[in-house]
Amino acid sequence: GKLANSDGHFLLTEFLDVNAHTTEVGSGLSFAQKLALLHSAPTSIPEGCNQLMPGFHITTYTGRARQGNTFRRSWAKFYTDNRLRAISRLIEEAHDTDDELRGWIKKAASVVLPKLLGNGHLGGKRGVKPAFVHGDPWSGNKAHGRLGGNGGVEDVAFDIYPKQPCSCYAHSEYELRLMRMFGGFSAGFFSEYHRLIPKMEPTHEYEDKMKLYQIYHWLNNWLLFRGGYRDDAMGCMQGLYAKYGKED
Repeated sequence: GKLANSDGHFLLTEFLDVNAHTTEVGSGLSFAQKLALLHSAPTSIPEGCNQLMPGFHITTYTGRARQGNTFRRSWAKFYTDNRLRAISRLIEEAHDTDDELRGWIKKAASVVLPKLLGNGHLGGKRGVKPAFVHGDPWSGNKAHGRLGGNGGVEDVAFDIYPKQPCSCYAHSEYELRLMRMFGGFSAGFFSEYHRLIPKMEPTHEYEDKMKLYQIYHWLNNWLLFRGGYRDDAMGCMQGLYAKYGKED
């Protein structure tokens, strides 16, 4: 809301008590079950559109990086334009021009991505139904606590950055890529999640899809923090291109 006596605004949220001790029973749902419920919740057709589409009605941020969420007709188009090509432009604005990195992002977006996410391929004829995703569910954005002073202690998700959250409508497996990158989630978590939401066909490409989705986050971390994240992104892109860059 807006402050009455200034141009500032305030944010009011429920208190999450991560030190709570109670014998009250929480929802009884595991974090995997909660995430699966989020991803399977009904989504609405965007205003002015005639079908469900990936995107979001406002601009969001991951860390300090701006995310444009223009609605696109396909998930492949959204991930290409709104994520890979968009982060490439932000990197060039923030850092010196990197022709090698730009070239590999172009190869990933124009050659690898259509083969893994292309219409009629990912999800078969049914394609990808956009799901509402948290956007940044790494281990630092979850806790075991009591929300709002009521109920029992249970797993909850939140976001710690001031310009967050970075939610959007996307392929549900896109959500999982960050959870695999920095740890904090066991193999049992992913097994339970995929019992509720099975891996999308073709399932034999699942690991490669995860690598493709990880490229964006490695690039975002390179944009924000520099360090070795460029090498991580390059490794993903080069490995995928070696496998999918050959002409059919």
